[in-house]
Amino acid sequence: KLRAKRAEVERGLQAVTTWAFERYVRWWIETKEHKYRANTLRNVRIFIKTYALPAWGTQKVVKITQEQVQAFMNARVKEGLAPSTLRVYFAYLHSIFERGVKLRMLPFNPCQHVDLPPVEKKDGPAILTPAQAVQLCDRAEGIWEVIFTFMMGTGARCCEILACQWGDIEDGKWKVTHNFAQVKGDVVEGPPKTRSSIRTIILPQFVQDKLDA
Repeated sequence: KLRAKRAEVERGLQAVTTWAFERYVRWWIETKEHKYRANTLRNVRIFIKTYALPAWGTQKVVKITQEQVQAFMNARVKEGLAPSTLRVYFAYLHSIFERGVKLRMLPFNPCQHVDLPPVEKKDGPAILTPAQAVQLCDRAEGIWEVIFTFMMGTGARCCEILACQWGDIEDGKWKVTHNFAQVKGDVVEGPPKTRSSIRTIILPQFVQDKLDA
């Protein structure tokens, strides 16, 4: 069994021994693109084109080392990328290599043990008091009064509220199944990014009254 396992690993490694990173990452996109939302896939492609390919495009993927990835991330820090953005890019890169490791195409993930700068904690968003929320809704006019009342009563995101249709509301309950998102400069309607965002919200009476007005 050990010999068979070793032979399987060797076959996988041999398959990509001569592959340049550019060829490998094209293969990775083909195997993963169906799992990403359009906007996320767009961001992944931008990262690959702008950063990853200039760094390793012609280099053999099996020759990329942890030291090179660390230097790559350090260079992004010096360029002024925000730590939060850096971590998103690092997650893309880690996923790119990890796919090959799981399929026994790569011997290891060079993203392992790479150090990233800490993300500074920011002050939380300002929260309106109940009196301020009422004042905001009272001063709003037309559709904005309805939108603000809806936001205060449900805590939902603006992109979810703007995608709400009458058919989504029944018996004082709102079933959130879609929202708006920006993709390549266009605003498109689609399902929420995560399953947990698909939910049913019980509308407070003051929200129902506003919708019936």
